Amino acid sequence: MDSAADTELNACVSLGALTGTDPKVLSPQVDEAMHQGLSASPCKILLSSQHGEHQELLLPDGNPGLGLQGTRCYMNLESVVPALTTLLKPAGLPAFTVDRVNAYVSQPGTGSPTHFDTRTVVIVQLVGRKLWMVSKTPAIANPHRNCVADPARNWVDYDGTRLTVPDDFIFVLLKPGDWLLIQKAAWHATYSSAGSISATLAAPAEVD
Repeated sequence: MDSAADTELNACVSLGALTGTDPKVLSPQVDEAMHQGLSASPCKILLSSQHGEHQELLLPDGNPGLGLQGTRCYMNLESVVPALTTLLKPAGLPAFTVDRVNAYVSQPGTGSPTHFDTRTVVIVQLVGRKLWMVSKTPAIANPHRNCVADPARNWVDYDGTRLTVPDDFIFVLLKPGDWLLIQKAAWHATYSSAGSISATLAAPAEVD
């Protein structure tokens, strides 16, 4: 990695978000398992409206959503290829239970909006590059549902609790073979200028 990326990754580690590199996740065995999982898993496409609002559209079976510019999320690949929970698990990762595997295929110039999740996840970059923006502090201690930030303001109403979208983000550029752990409730967003394929390994919701 270049010096700028190293600085970003070291900063991320110092904040308690783990990152690293494992070339084994780029093996032909992983490629074959991913292809099998992608071909048989349900897919939704993540879109932005003209006003910047986040939208998700579940694609019917056999409909590739041609003409829709966004990131495709292929869900629950582990139910098709159970071995993916171990094949994609990077070496050097501390004890981490994987019970869900999603794949994200981003077209050039697309990504995901600022949001946080109820699960701690490990991102494994497989193809292309993806820029991650991750907050230094979690939004809430025990999230019970995912939350997407409103692009028109710097706060959200989370079931009666006002949460401020922070500005203390760090930026991490993931390249093939890199991985990044993001704790639950940490705000994050992504962008890929030239296109990207990555996998998200999720821990059970009750795990910190």
